[in-house]
Amino acid sequence: MTSLRITDIQGLYAQAESAIKRYERIGLDNLVAAINELRYAGQHVLAAAVSDDVGEKTKHLLRAERHCERARYDAQESTIVALLEGFATIRNLELTDSELKEFLPDWQEMLGRASHAQKYLAQAGNVKNVAPEELDEAIADLMNAHEKLCAVEPLIMGLRQKKIGAIDAARQAEEDRRVAAEEMRQNAQRTEEDRRYVRSIMLAWIGLVVGLLGFAASVFGIILAMKDL
Repeated sequence: MTSLRITDIQGLYAQAESAIKRYERIGLDNLVAAINELRYAGQHVLAAAVSDDVGEKTKHLLRAERHCERARYDAQESTIVALLEGFATIRNLELTDSELKEFLPDWQEMLGRASHAQKYLAQAGNVKNVAPEELDEAIADLMNAHEKLCAVEPLIMGLRQKKIGAIDAARQAEEDRRVAAEEMRQNAQRTEEDRRYVRSIMLAWIGLVVGLLGFAASVFGIILAMKDL
C-alpha cells in the first residue's frame, strides 16, 4: 500500500512539475508558490521514506499528495492571472475594439477566451470544482491568444503613441486657441482703456484751451474798458 501511494504521488508530482515547465515561459515569478508546494511535497515524501511507522508514513504521504495537487492548481491559477493581466493591459490602453482589430482580427474571439478562463479563478484552488485537464485546455487557449498579443504589441503601442500624440496635439491646439482668445480680449481691453485715456486727455486739453480763451476774453474786455475810461 505504501509503495502504491508513493507511486501515485510520483505521478502527481510529475504532473505538477510538467505544468510548471509549460507555464514558466510566462514568468517564473508567478510560479514561486507552486514551486514551494512541490518542495514541501518532496520533504514529506522523504519523511515518509525514512519512517518505520505506518501511520507516520501515511500521514506524510497524504500531505505530500495535497501539496502536489496544490502545486498544480497554484501553477494554473497564477498563470491564468498573469495572462489575464496582459489582456487588461491592452484594454487599459484606451484603444477601441475596431483599432485593435486592425492588428488582431480575432480580437473578439480572444476576449471570449479570456472571459472563459477568468471564470475559473474562483474555482482554481478547489480540486472538486475543476478538472486539471479542463484548466489546462483553457490555459492553452489563453496562451495562444497571449502569444498573438505579444507578437503585435509593438504595433499596438505604436498606435497608442500616435493616438496620444494626436490627443496631445488637439489639447495643445485648444490651449493655444484659448491663450490667443485671452490675449485678444486683453488687447481689446487695453485698447479700450487707451481710447478712454486719450479721450480724457483730449477733454482735459479742450477744457484748458476753453478756460484760457475765456481768461483771454476777460482780459481783453478789461483792456477795452480801461481804454474807454
